[in-house]
Amino acid sequence: MAAGLIGITQGGAWIDDVDVVKDPARARARAGLLMGEANLYDNMTLQGYLSFFGEAYGLTPATARRRAGDLAAEVGLTDRLTRKIESFSKGMKQRVGLARALVNDPPALFLDEPTSGLDVEAAIEFRERIREFRHERRSIVLCTHVLAEAEELADDVVVIQRGKIVAHGSPAQLKRSSQGDRFRIRLAKPLKKYEAAFKGLSVEDVRFDNGTIEFRTKDAAGTNPEIVRRLVAAGADVIAVDEVDRTLQEAYVDIVRSARDAG
Repeated sequence: MAAGLIGITQGGAWIDDVDVVKDPARARARAGLLMGEANLYDNMTLQGYLSFFGEAYGLTPATARRRAGDLAAEVGLTDRLTRKIESFSKGMKQRVGLARALVNDPPALFLDEPTSGLDVEAAIEFRERIREFRHERRSIVLCTHVLAEAEELADDVVVIQRGKIVAHGSPAQLKRSSQGDRFRIRLAKPLKKYEAAFKGLSVEDVRFDNGTIEFRTKDAAGTNPEIVRRLVAAGADVIAVDEVDRTLQEAYVDIVRSARDAG
């Protein structure tokens, strides 16, 4: 909707201060879009393909050709300029799609599942390209179900469930649980009676496995030193106390489940 491909049924959207509803043509001219499938003109050369879209955006033929060369260099395909796109790998075609989305130097770039169907190496290469562009003066909207991708690339994450925003924040903010942070204590050897170290303290979800204790607390500063003191008093040799960093995927599962339970 924000990219102007389908109409907005409720609310509004603006791209570079241009109203998508009132002036969709101008809004589209300020946006670049790459879908999961690039849908390219395979019988054209890369030079001809990018030049064609450059002229469609109003560039002169000479300027469009220069722009095509610059974009090919930006996505690492300079050596393929004179070759037909049909000879490219899927990963290369996605980079061509990215170059096409940047032809008009848009202030907003929409990427919809851009690494879908790519092999591991091609996906890593493509994410590297996105990382290079995210430092430019351009907003990038990435739609993805690959949470590791969002965690790696995004400054700001929005979780949508059934058409409604259920969480919004940086990856670090979303990974923080409302139930507290999780910690791991490593002991030199297992301790038979470890439960007493947690009695009466504000801890939850305590797990013990072969010399490793994990627990969750909202008051690490007040709780963790007391736990360590109790463990040492019980004869334990404490090797380390570490905070366990959740992945964005784990946080996403908790967020969606909470939203579903809330109705």
